[in-house]
Amino acid sequence: MKGKALLFALLPLLLMGCWDIEDLNDRLLVLAAGVDQVEGGRLRLSLQVPIVEELLPSFGSPQVSEEPFAVLTGEGESVFAAVPTLQSKVQWTLFFGQLKAVLIAEELAAAGLKSSIDSFWRHPGVPPQAHVFLVKGEAVTMLKHVLWHKGVPASSLVTFFHVKGKRDQSFEQHLWRLVRNLYLSTQDAFLPILANGILLSFDLRSLFCNLIYCCYSL
Repeated sequence: MKGKALLFALLPLLLMGCWDIEDLNDRLLVLAAGVDQVEGGRLRLSLQVPIVEELLPSFGSPQVSEEPFAVLTGEGESVFAAVPTLQSKVQWTLFFGQLKAVLIAEELAAAGLKSSIDSFWRHPGVPPQAHVFLVKGEAVTMLKHVLWHKGVPASSLVTFFHVKGKRDQSFEQHLWRLVRNLYLSTQDAFLPILANGILLSFDLRSLFCNLIYCCYSL
């Protein structure tokens, strides 16, 4: 009898619950992030977020919107110093847990890649399996690029690098692997570099110390 009473007394301790979790409807999913360098050495952080209503076909039509996403931009002294500015532009909490792609402008990367990558790597909400890309020109321009099938570009970029039929033609680079290779003297880090509407031949060459890149056109 005493054993049963003790068991019932301990039972409430096992009933763990989530009482401070944030409702999904109060979150704004960030699917892609882009970083550019602007005047004065400041950084511009651009976030690509889906517009759920535009992803669904309108009533009586099988078509979806041409732009089922929006791009938010903000500036700061560092990558995530711009987040408060971006947060002030929306009524939902920015959620980085579904981040699929990180785009770094080639000009910024040539001046030093580690600081920008470290900002994403150290952020507790950014998934380590996010894909990293270099971009010819501005990253914000690539984030605004509408693809042919009217999908969300971040998802399409990831799909592009997972097609089985071209494993020997495309290279993927996850955030965790890039960080590891950048800090290991025995490894070479490489990044795919994207261009908007420019036909580029497949190439492998050294961009800067210990980093290789591959060219693709969207």
